[in-house]
Amino acid sequence: MKMKLERSSVSKLAGGIALAIAALTGGQAWAQSAVLVEAGNERLRDDLQWLADRGVISLSTSAWPLPLAAIESALAGRRATVGATDVSVLAAVEAELAHYRARTGAGVALRANTNSLPSFGFEEPVRGEGDASAWLQMNRENLAGRLELHKLFSPLTDRQSHGNLEGSYLAGQWGGQVLYAGQLPHWWGPGQDGSLIWSNTGLAIPGFGLKRGQERPFETRWLAWLGPWSYEAFLGRMQHNRVVPGARVFALRLQARPLPQLEVAASRLIQWGGAGGGNGFGDLVDAIRGRSNDIDTFNNEIAGFDARYTWLPGGNPLTLYGQFIGEDEAGLRPTDYLSLAGLQFKHTWAATRLQWHVETADTMSARLFGLKKGVPNIAYRHSQFRDGMYHEGLPIGHFIGGDGRAHAIGVSVTPLRSANALRYALRFIRADVNPSSQVENLAFPTSDRIRIAEFSADWQMRAFGLSPIKMHLGLRTMNTRTGGRDNGAKIGIELPLSGF
Repeated sequence: MKMKLERSSVSKLAGGIALAIAALTGGQAWAQSAVLVEAGNERLRDDLQWLADRGVISLSTSAWPLPLAAIESALAGRRATVGATDVSVLAAVEAELAHYRARTGAGVALRANTNSLPSFGFEEPVRGEGDASAWLQMNRENLAGRLELHKLFSPLTDRQSHGNLEGSYLAGQWGGQVLYAGQLPHWWGPGQDGSLIWSNTGLAIPGFGLKRGQERPFETRWLAWLGPWSYEAFLGRMQHNRVVPGARVFALRLQARPLPQLEVAASRLIQWGGAGGGNGFGDLVDAIRGRSNDIDTFNNEIAGFDARYTWLPGGNPLTLYGQFIGEDEAGLRPTDYLSLAGLQFKHTWAATRLQWHVETADTMSARLFGLKKGVPNIAYRHSQFRDGMYHEGLPIGHFIGGDGRAHAIGVSVTPLRSANALRYALRFIRADVNPSSQVENLAFPTSDRIRIAEFSADWQMRAFGLSPIKMHLGLRTMNTRTGGRDNGAKIGIELPLSGF
């Protein structure tokens, strides 16, 4: 039986955001935006990444939600001389940002999904066989808000509610910092197909966050060598944990670009508190101090680092990236790493922009792509937080969950002169999932080897004088080691109503 929506907490959050949005309608035109762009807008990330890797703008695309102010600052400081492809990409970014910039806006969306699998990669999250949603957003001076309501049909797991507020938030920007409360999807890391520490595969965790609004270097010469830098701190509470109800999450990320072509970051995510544990400020301080191996502190932690480096052979970005997240701790340092590595190449050909990538991930502790034997049954698990690093049964980190391996190759194709802003992609994935059939992983509940081929297309249409109607089509076929076959499709239509 599906678990019921936690009406008290959800209704309070919805009511608070709705009242705040209503209050914003009386404000003046905003000067510094507090708008946040959540993880899942793959079109925008690919475009911003092209511009950043080409050196047209200075911006990191490895930590979402991303402040609109950071994007605006990067665009304002863009390089004066750019190529024809860069001009096309800049125009696409401006078009995509239009509804984020609007003083007021609303919209509806319908999505159907015949697959029983979660989303792969940085894409619109999949929560069930059907998803009907509506949203209202307002921006005023240093304040912004969005109320988004989802109705799910046949959720992917039996721990999910039939409704949620994913995508809702209220944010304010002061002194260059953005403080927000809400339920926003996150993505931390450079991966195209997955993140080892925080992805949007599982339902967004509701909570409070603090981010730097713009990426700028330190003014002091002692730290200016770090280059443009930013951070995010997050404090939230997980939903529908059966073993430890009310488990808390604290997450912290720091990133910097000491060289224009090099980006480095460190991330940390801690489960603490909840039923049977300490939930006070002192308990949080103990967790932050790294007492994760002390049973009395009731903590579960993963932490590590990632890096991304780009060359420009012939002006075409070639990027090598990696992420290493420790599942244990020794001497206050991460150890027993999960690992991810990938390579991207971007170029133009016949009035078309292409982005190729290969990526591999190993989510068994200390196996390091098979260079070592590895330690099974540790990744994303804990002796006390036995629901593990899963939210409503779906991974917080990589989409395959713990102890798996995934190899992917894909290409994204964007015609530069498409009247309907068409872009499409093809991806192949081979993965070994859940070899021990761990009960925490409801995305892949039994041991299996899967092979997936996926085609997707996105385009826009205009009708009745409204804002562009966004369309998505995804076709997927999956074969399993046992001979099983699962063919499915994803269809989505999103109608942003004109600002008012």
